[in-house]
Amino acid sequence: KVPALWARFERADQLCRTDALDRVILPAGEILRRPELAAELGEKLTAELPWLIWPRQEARLEADGRALAALGVRSAWADNLGAVRLGQACGLDICGGWGLNVTNSEALDEYARLGLSAVTLSVELPAADAARLAGDLPRGAVVWGTLPLMRFRVCPAMPAGGCTGCGGAPQLTDRRGVRWTVLCAEKQYSRLLNPVPLDLSGRDLPGIDYRLCYFTAESAADCAGVVDRFLRGGRPTGPHTTGMAFSRLL
Repeated sequence: KVPALWARFERADQLCRTDALDRVILPAGEILRRPELAAELGEKLTAELPWLIWPRQEARLEADGRALAALGVRSAWADNLGAVRLGQACGLDICGGWGLNVTNSEALDEYARLGLSAVTLSVELPAADAARLAGDLPRGAVVWGTLPLMRFRVCPAMPAGGCTGCGGAPQLTDRRGVRWTVLCAEKQYSRLLNPVPLDLSGRDLPGIDYRLCYFTAESAADCAGVVDRFLRGGRPTGPHTTGMAFSRLL
């Protein structure tokens, strides 16, 4: 069967083709700023908890989780074990992100034991190895995204005057003239994005229950184009990488 299509968006203004998506993932803060989305998207809406959780943030994040549950949000996306615990404490169903670094059947079994309802496999796991994983826990693969390569506590693009005037997505230029976007995460940390997207469109991924498009700094029009291509079964149309998907682990 054709795996389900999920999409993770960085911002609410990127939302597109939500009628055709099986799950829509948005940062918790975006949902709290746009509470009407909980009613509009219903059970397909999932709140993304922070990738990094700093000391003394737990109480605020748990309060946010309970506020989301009160809005009708039923599930959370967790990329670390602390977020798993916080989401469960708020009564939310937990979907594991690729930050949990699942690369083997034992990890899938452990997350099933911990009560997760689904897990996205590591982006470093080759497709052939993913197809051989055992267990019953639904698993997915990132099939598109300008993915974060590094995370910084101190932003490498911060000018001497601080964050004033920054739009949250400055760019750095390397010695070859390639431009790298640095994406801010609510002034908690920043992420260096790959200048070309991971793109596995048109590829067969056996053993996968859902495909995830992971949007970061793209425009709404770009997001819609990617989603439409996956729905049509199209193939890549520009510069891209397939990452580790078709390499071989030793």
